[in-house]
Amino acid sequence: MSARRAAGLLLAALLAPLAAAPARADALDDARAGIAAQRQNRLDDAIRLYTKALAEGSLPTQDQAVVYLDRATAYHRLGEYDKAIADYTAVIARKPSAEAFNDRGNSYRLAQRYAEAIADLSEAIRRDPALAIAYDNRANAYVHQQHYAQALADYDRAIALDGTVADFHSDRGYVRYDAGRFADAAEDLRQSLALDPLQPYAVLWLHLARARLGVPDATELAGNAARLDPRLWPAPLVMLFLGRALPSAIEAEAARGDPATRRQRRCESAFYLGEWTLEQRDAGLARDLLERARQTCPAEFVEYVGAVSELMRLGK
Repeated sequence: MSARRAAGLLLAALLAPLAAAPARADALDDARAGIAAQRQNRLDDAIRLYTKALAEGSLPTQDQAVVYLDRATAYHRLGEYDKAIADYTAVIARKPSAEAFNDRGNSYRLAQRYAEAIADLSEAIRRDPALAIAYDNRANAYVHQQHYAQALADYDRAIALDGTVADFHSDRGYVRYDAGRFADAAEDLRQSLALDPLQPYAVLWLHLARARLGVPDATELAGNAARLDPRLWPAPLVMLFLGRALPSAIEAEAARGDPATRRQRRCESAFYLGEWTLEQRDAGLARDLLERARQTCPAEFVEYVGAVSELMRLGK
């Protein structure tokens, strides 16, 4: 659900070998160089090389589909969702598949075009009913339309198809928490961390669920925190709930970094400070912090949906 793992949700382009069909050698060389750059995470270079290869005009249709797919993946990872959507559309025109509809649907979702996302993801599921990630992506789109019953049904299906994906469990856990199903949320988040212990946000939300249940979890939280790198955000937020950091330290940490980093951290600090303040039984200050999160968090962030849900519970 969160933009933090937008690229992880996407079915990565296969970076498939290009066909040996007749084509200008320079077009093939540029395309292959783009693939190499993308594997090295040099996304701007990859996009430039893919664009050059496509402009040459000599690639066979099959190879065009590969290059458009890889360029779309690069655009998606850069957060340029409209460009990714255009390239996925080019892929679908040449070689339609469940994976291509899933990928375009995920880009539509992150561009906040939820109806189009759901249409594409439904088509992906129609083409391949066993494509678990398409159910998870469609569930995430349903959440942002506040269609929670449909979202939970899709999360259930994704987990039934592949219960080994930690993100599927954490995604369902966040929504169950938002729906006030705290025991179910705690179990989902526990299972997610069992599959992948290095998820700081799952650590935070598991603690929030335990707190709502009135279950002491200091030992569990400390054990989960010990697996995280304390130098990296959002570890300071975990320290807050452990009683090892003050709100002023969180706000100072959130003010560091480049503008995009500061925007993300200010959103998250407002939400988690609001949740921490609720634990301190200061509902008035918590409302103010959660309202700040609602106003500053991107709509695709789990913290945005969490803030909206908490404010509803608080009667605001």
